[in-house]
Amino acid sequence: MSVTSMNKAWAVLGAAALLASSAAAQEAGRDGYKLPGVYDYATVAKASDGRPACTERWTLGADGAFRLESGQEVLEGAWRTESRNSDTISLAMTGLKSNGQPDCRGVRATGPVADFWAEVAPNAEGQLVLGAWEHLGAGKPWVRRPTATLTPAPASGPARP
Repeated sequence: MSVTSMNKAWAVLGAAALLASSAAAQEAGRDGYKLPGVYDYATVAKASDGRPACTERWTLGADGAFRLESGQEVLEGAWRTESRNSDTISLAMTGLKSNGQPDCRGVRATGPVADFWAEVAPNAEGQLVLGAWEHLGAGKPWVRRPTATLTPAPASGPARP
């Protein structure tokens, strides 16, 4: 076998290994997070009755597809994870299709559906905590604030709490 043939063979094997590891990382949700599954999403912000201001049902497929049920809206798209640091990953979601109905906040999707991302970290209760960075003001630091939780949904039961 010539050197050129060997290099091509190694390139093909390397590409196959990269694709396999990429698929495995997606399924595992990088850094050991087991993200594919069905979750109940609840905001940290509360309504006047003390319940979460917004609840949704999130389905994250092992194939990278997602479905969100929020209020009357059904949003479908693609998701992926990106490593950020040792204790969090970024969950990136690209909405591709909405039924145009109001979500849990009463907002209707108009035009192309935007990308969404959040930092995700597990907590002691077995939930995944979604967070966003917030700047505390001039001369003050940026801090990560929890915005919502994802709790693995029961095997049966209502679509959303």
